[in-house]
Amino acid sequence: MNWRRGLVKLALAAAFFVAFLESVTVTAEWWQGTRAMQARDWLWVAALPVLVGIYLRYFSVLRPDCERCAPPPDDLPRRTT
Repeated sequence: MNWRRGLVKLALAAAFFVAFLESVTVTAEWWQGTRAMQARDWLWVAALPVLVGIYLRYFSVLRPDCERCAPPPDDLPRRTT
């Protein structure tokens, strides 16, 4: 059962990064003026801030539970979630 959960997490992370990269690509092309925008392209541009927020919350070193960049002091209990 645990391997299924891990597989689902991996698949969701891969889908997120594909969507994130597509959104960045479309937004950069729109910003440079090299792309004729269609309706679905505007959805990618609008999704970029949401995807950046998801990245910062769940994947970056800036997330609240990240202990790589600044481990908690020894006198504070560690989170176990």
